[in-house]
Amino acid sequence: MNSTQTEALIAQIREQSDASLKQAITQIEDLARSVDGVNLFIAAVANLAFAPEGSASEATHGDVPAKIEVLAFYLYPFFGVSNNSKITPWEVNKCIESLNTLVTMRLMGSMFTDRANPEVNEVEDIVIRARTQAEIVRGSAYP
Repeated sequence: MNSTQTEALIAQIREQSDASLKQAITQIEDLARSVDGVNLFIAAVANLAFAPEGSASEATHGDVPAKIEVLAFYLYPFFGVSNNSKITPWEVNKCIESLNTLVTMRLMGSMFTDRANPEVNEVEDIVIRARTQAEIVRGSAYP
């Protein structure tokens, strides 16, 4: 694979991750408009964070704090928008699925952001890597 093919592949990955990211955000926002955002947040956090004693580990729940932070960022503008306080398990599952996609695509997008651009200098590359590591370690609700 030559550099032109590599650049085209990276651009394609970036385009697909951007499309998936936008779709995930739209799905979360649509859910938050149809049901109470606070209740959706609480239900999603309960499903993400709580597990039977002894079953949660870093492998299964290590990314939960980052996911909660990202979910709060996207749901907060919708707190109090809908008066529909009833939330179905389907809606909670859809929210969590969309959140998982959102977090994954944000990370993937940041990994491939400027990799296709040969003009990126060393300082910019270090900044990109630092941002990617911050997303992995802590999550950042501030895109």
